[in-house]
Amino acid sequence: MSARAKQLAARREQLVLRSERLRRDLRDSTHALERGWQTLDRGIAFARSRWMLPAVVAGGLMIVLVRPSRVIQLAGRALMIWPVVRPLLPIVWSLVGAAKEGRRTEPSA
Repeated sequence: MSARAKQLAARREQLVLRSERLRRDLRDSTHALERGWQTLDRGIAFARSRWMLPAVVAGGLMIVLVRPSRVIQLAGRALMIWPVVRPLLPIVWSLVGAAKEGRRTEPSA
């Protein structure tokens, strides 16, 4: 192999290694961005879901029927317990899903 071919092969190897490193860095930064936008994505998904209108109506009724200061107090308490409740939500949703599946598979009499 000529000196020029060896030089080109070495340069190609350097570029391939650099490309792999850049891809890995890009993948890592993309994952970091995904984690940052995950909350916003969940909020948008909720806003588009069928639960948005009932949640807005319930919130409006709560403000109308209960003093606004009481609503703010309840919201503060809910925010205080949210870090405790949040890790339990996947467990609750899986149990609810399993219960729904159990009802669907039971033969109707």
